[in-house]
Amino acid sequence: MSHASPPASHPQTVRTDDYDSAVGSEDGSSTTSMDDARDAFDDAIESAAHLQNEDPDMKHHMLQTLNEGKLYHAPVVAPGEVLDVGTGKGIWAREFADCFPSAVVTGVDKLPIQGSWATANCRFEVDDVCKEWTYRKGRFGFIHIRCLLGYIDDWNTLAQQAYRCMEPGGWIEHAEISAEIASQGAPIPPDHIFARWNHSVRQAGATLSSAAWMEQAGFVVVKTKTLRLPIGPWPREQRLKEVGAYHKKTWQDGIHRLASQLRLNVLSMGEKEVKAFMREMVKAFDDRTLLPYCEYSHTWAQKPLEGGAGDKGKGRACDDS
Repeated sequence: MSHASPPASHPQTVRTDDYDSAVGSEDGSSTTSMDDARDAFDDAIESAAHLQNEDPDMKHHMLQTLNEGKLYHAPVVAPGEVLDVGTGKGIWAREFADCFPSAVVTGVDKLPIQGSWATANCRFEVDDVCKEWTYRKGRFGFIHIRCLLGYIDDWNTLAQQAYRCMEPGGWIEHAEISAEIASQGAPIPPDHIFARWNHSVRQAGATLSSAAWMEQAGFVVVKTKTLRLPIGPWPREQRLKEVGAYHKKTWQDGIHRLASQLRLNVLSMGEKEVKAFMREMVKAFDDRTLLPYCEYSHTWAQKPLEGGAGDKGKGRACDDS
């Protein structure tokens, strides 16, 4: 299948030539309608649940395109039971279940938005993963977490619960888009709107180290692969142009909600100041000297085998049995 995942015993290096500074052309957009939408400040500050629901199919497609079709990077061999934490509409869970027909995949989310479609080896549960897990000890062979920054109150507790519910030798993987904005082009000036945004993100504690909380929980063989997720269609490669165009739209359409979700202190300003801040942010995405991007990181680790040792194993993409 196209969702192949490599054995991945070492982090892979991003091909930076795909993000060449020779910027491609960008089609014009209707800035008037977008400005009108962004000016509706009160309507834009909506619940985090709305953000989670917003166009998940396109977001999944964007991340899969960036990942060149890979659903995961951990060297999963025969996962048995699989848990998809914060499954949303269950897109990842269904595709993984299709890839591993002998596995049993459970997607869990606090919102019942998965629909009625399911397969014999994929099911969904409604629960709050920030509360105590009721799964039995050692149940899962693979636990997958994706894009939950701002939704999890305590990552260390989440990791400890995942560790307890994972079988020895099982794998955990966390994929997350950084809320901070970096530049592929010129350095971001200290007084630039992106620098102010990044400062607000750090002040809110909306950054995390997946490797740190995995290691603290007791996981071993911790590996990380980081990709650059462009904001705007500036990369040279067509695949990344598509990714960047959609990612830019998600920022333009959802920046107010993201700030609310991450509890950023920029929202403590007056309404006019907040509107001006957000308009300046959106305008900066068109700055061809910066070539903005966010980091998209996959971190995976293993629960030690009986006796305390980790086993890297040899991964394969799909269950061919």
